[in-house]
Amino acid sequence: MARLLMCRPEHFDVSYVINPWMVGEVGQVNKKLAEKQWESLFMELSHFAKIDLIEQVSGLPDMVFTANAGLVHKNIFFPSNFRHDQRKGEEEHFTKFFADKNYEIRKLTNWFEGEGDFLSSRIDPNFYFAGSGFRSLLNALPLVSSLDENFYQYFSLFLVDYRFYHLDTCFCPINKTTALFYPRAFAEESIALIKFFYPNAIEVSEKDALAFACNAIVLDRHVFLPYNNDVSTILEEKGFVVHEFDVSEFLKAGGGPKCLCLTID
Repeated sequence: MARLLMCRPEHFDVSYVINPWMVGEVGQVNKKLAEKQWESLFMELSHFAKIDLIEQVSGLPDMVFTANAGLVHKNIFFPSNFRHDQRKGEEEHFTKFFADKNYEIRKLTNWFEGEGDFLSSRIDPNFYFAGSGFRSLLNALPLVSSLDENFYQYFSLFLVDYRFYHLDTCFCPINKTTALFYPRAFAEESIALIKFFYPNAIEVSEKDALAFACNAIVLDRHVFLPYNNDVSTILEEKGFVVHEFDVSEFLKAGGGPKCLCLTID
């Protein structure tokens, strides 16, 4: 059974602007609705994964987006080194969480925002895709790999649309041949790479991309993603079991279902 890390939105809000989605949304989060939406996702995921919880710290509203906490590799935790000062306070809490569970901590000096920009390919357990261009620096990625000689191989994907500032907002590997991606979020050479590795890649429309359809959680043949998009029908026709959720309050901060989960195992 998969294992994920989540964080209840006890102090979630849009309190500042560090991405385009937050513009005009400061102080506009319906907190009770956000809690209800999070709980719905949590309860459904609980049927398919073991979920660890970390307590949210007051003053760190984006801590709910645990995908950005860092990267877990076997018994090693690479904590994120956030680009924006508003999120740097999260680093010590995520680091302590994993240190208390006896993970080895390996810190990076360059901007690196965890699983938000480092995704399993689902082609091979040692093969990943790394996003760069906005929140994680390309020169941070070799450092991750070099810290463990038995780590993994990765290919870099270059992001070019500021609305899709993390890789997991516009790209989601589903299985060995299928992935969701929004082409206009990527440089041309990155589009070619995605199509090469995923012959059944699904090109998501701008409408669905803006609804964060690519920000999906995949557990075997179950795909968890925001509701009200055409991608769900396409996936169902391909034999996947789709679970749809209203995450409207989290979209105000630029996050969807995948942003709310960090893969531990």
